[in-house]
Amino acid sequence: MATLAQVRNTAAGLLGRHTPGQAINNALLIELNLCYDRVYARLKAKRLNTWSSAANTVIPDEVADQVAAMMAFSATGQFAVSEEKMNRIREKNRTAISEIMDVVNPKYDSLDSPEDF
Repeated sequence: MATLAQVRNTAAGLLGRHTPGQAINNALLIELNLCYDRVYARLKAKRLNTWSSAANTVIPDEVADQVAAMMAFSATGQFAVSEEKMNRIREKNRTAISEIMDVVNPKYDSLDSPEDF
């Protein structure tokens, strides 16, 4: 399980605003907390939240990177991001929902499919 602080650090790293071992500045911390609330609400609306509440500070490892990507994308409007980083964040955000869906609702082979014995 990843803590919210770890996911925030990952999102800040995607934005180019965090170096491991350094603290996140207050403006970024506040914005990333708001972004987390928006991402959690979006996932909850799609019934893709696999943890109990937005106040819970532990996020399953299986979806932590995707949540961080969605948070970073949500924060790009508030912070200047290079075109290269923006493209990387946009791509990660684009695939995040489908990757979370695969974790939450895994695809199984049909039990009705014929089998050869």
